[in-house]
Amino acid sequence: MPGLHLDGQAATVHALLTGFPAGAYAEATELSVLAAADELAQGSLEAAERYVAHAERAAASAAGRRPGQPQLLLGVVRLLAARQRGSSSAVAEEAGRLQALAEAPETAQADLGEELRALALVSLGTVEFWAARFEEAERHLEQGVALARRIGRPFLEFSGLVYLAGIELFRSFPRAAERSGQAIELAGRQGWSDDPAACYAYGILADVLIWQGRHEEAETWMQRVDRTIRPEAEPVVAMAVYHVRGRLEMMRGRDAEALAAFQTAERLTVLLGPAHPHTTATRAWLLLALAHLGESGRDRGELRIATAALRLTQGSPRAATAVLAPVLDGSRSRGLAVLAGSGFPAGGERPGCTRRSGRCQAGP
Repeated sequence: MPGLHLDGQAATVHALLTGFPAGAYAEATELSVLAAADELAQGSLEAAERYVAHAERAAASAAGRRPGQPQLLLGVVRLLAARQRGSSSAVAEEAGRLQALAEAPETAQADLGEELRALALVSLGTVEFWAARFEEAERHLEQGVALARRIGRPFLEFSGLVYLAGIELFRSFPRAAERSGQAIELAGRQGWSDDPAACYAYGILADVLIWQGRHEEAETWMQRVDRTIRPEAEPVVAMAVYHVRGRLEMMRGRDAEALAAFQTAERLTVLLGPAHPHTTATRAWLLLALAHLGESGRDRGELRIATAALRLTQGSPRAATAVLAPVLDGSRSRGLAVLAGSGFPAGGERPGCTRRSGRCQAGP
């Protein structure tokens, strides 16, 4: 079963699980672990962690039994959960535990140690990429991709190539296009064209084309993004590609559509937390979109709300109140009120997002 996840066969796992009654999970450690993996693939981190906790209790009660694959799969799921949480320290810790388990005499299997090492390297490089630690990310991703290629694990190779392409966006557009193209071609051959990582590869290629002024070609790739985006499973990927959509619309002079894209990205920040680099970037793009709109309507309610938020971050509540006065007294419309619940003054969760479910409604 670990091989299914190393080969990107999440859909196969989901299909297998549909044949079991719900009560079966309480009686089998293996099924609990598979259910956890399936919940992760569907974007339900909290549900996955509940299944992991059950599997850990079941494994502890079976102390006298031979460990074998359930423990290995449990280690894989722990690693993937840490990766989805975006914690590089947790990924590193789980990667070390998993590799030690794979190499232990009672669980050792031919070549599995190298496969799990490739998974660990790609996972670590991915969370380092999203934390903008590009030098470390590149080192781990290149090692992971090379190892995955050598041992014949194309899904891990594909995953690593996507994020190497993302790093190249900050260095070389031709190189970013080349690497994202390699990832897309590999995904097409293997049947992973709808995977969240493929969605990001499409977004990277569209981003390159936007900055090259090739907007119609970029739109073609963004349409593929629209067909494959899964905000509930990969919120950070969704946020990144909504940024790309927003920039494309801004370049076309479609400021209202750009604002809608950045609003959609902003609704996902509740799933990532205020310290995540993409949370800050999202709010910056949102303010820029509001500023663009403000050029044709400088007294819009949205722009006043954005300006007030900026004054608060600068420690000037009186200035914020003054800016907001026409909105509060009703002489200016509140407009879209896009900043409510974003971590700016109003606080709280955005409509369509719940911390309980870990899901966020897509779309503006």
